[in-house]
Amino acid sequence: MTEISRIPATPIKSDERMKKVSVLTSLMRRPELGAVAGLLMVVTFFFFTADASMFSLSGLMTILAPASQLGILAIAASMLMIGGEFDLSIGSMVPSQV
Repeated sequence: MTEISRIPATPIKSDERMKKVSVLTSLMRRPELGAVAGLLMVVTFFFFTADASMFSLSGLMTILAPASQLGILAIAASMLMIGGEFDLSIGSMVPSQV
């Protein structure tokens, strides 16, 4: 009879994308957490160095009023860029809002 030679199968290499990663590594890969960490550092810095009135209601309103105006302009500019339109006129409007 014919002999069938058995060739040992090569081991299947596991894909490096499927290996387990730690929770800290998976969190550090998220780009939005850099902005959150920066915000926490700035708030912590000003919490310890600024006057207590900064974190009162009137102090937060003083900070958030110009931020809301710039946010509205930023949303409009980002919608134009997403839509493929390129509008440089927003640069002339920013100094008038601040």
